[in-house]
Amino acid sequence: MALAKTIPGASPRMVERLSLYRRVLQQTSAAGSHSTYSHELAAACRVSAVQVRRDLMTVGYSGSTKSGYEIKPLLVAMDTFLGNTGPVDVALVGVGHLGRAVLAFLCWRHPRFVPVAFDRDTRLTERVLDGVHCLPVEQMADTIQEQQIRIAVVCVPATEAQRVSEQLVAAGVRGILNFAPVTLFLPSYVFIENIDISVALEKVAFFTG
Repeated sequence: MALAKTIPGASPRMVERLSLYRRVLQQTSAAGSHSTYSHELAAACRVSAVQVRRDLMTVGYSGSTKSGYEIKPLLVAMDTFLGNTGPVDVALVGVGHLGRAVLAFLCWRHPRFVPVAFDRDTRLTERVLDGVHCLPVEQMADTIQEQQIRIAVVCVPATEAQRVSEQLVAAGVRGILNFAPVTLFLPSYVFIENIDISVALEKVAFFTG
C-alpha cells in the first residue's frame, strides 16, 4: 500500500504515535503541567523513551535533559507537522448504527473533521443527524468534487464497500478509513486505514482467554 503523502522519516505507525503523544500532552497540559520528559510520555503511550525522542526529532523539536519538553510549543510543532491547522471536510458514507456513532464522535469530540454524510436509505436522507444534513448517495460524487473532499469514512455493509470506495476514489477521495469487514482493492495512491472491530475483539479474546 503506497502513501498518498510522503514525508522523509514519517510512516503510518509514526503518525499514529504522534497522534497519541498529542492526546496525552493535551491531557497533561489541561492538568496544569507545562513540561514533560520523554520517559513520562513513553510510559503513558507504552513505547520506549528512545522512540519518543526519535519521533519528536523528526517533527523538528528537541527537549532538554534538565527541563524536558515544553508542552505548548511541542503541541504547536506537532500540529504543524501533522497539518492540523484548520478544518477538514470528510465524506461519511453509511449512517446506520455504526455510522451514526462515528458521526456523533466527529461532531462532538473531534471538531477539526467536518463530516458530510451520505446514505442510500431514503428514511435517513434529507434529515439532520447530529447537526449534519444527510444527503443521498446520488449526490455523493458531485458534492465531493465541489467541496474538494479528499478523506472518506466507509461504514457500509461489506457487500457494498468495494463499489462505494471505487466511487469515492473516482470522485477525488485519496484516503479512506474503512470500517467494513472486507479488504478493499484500490489504486496504490489511495491511503487505506482498516478498522476491523471483529479482528480486534478476536485479538483481545486470545490474550485474555
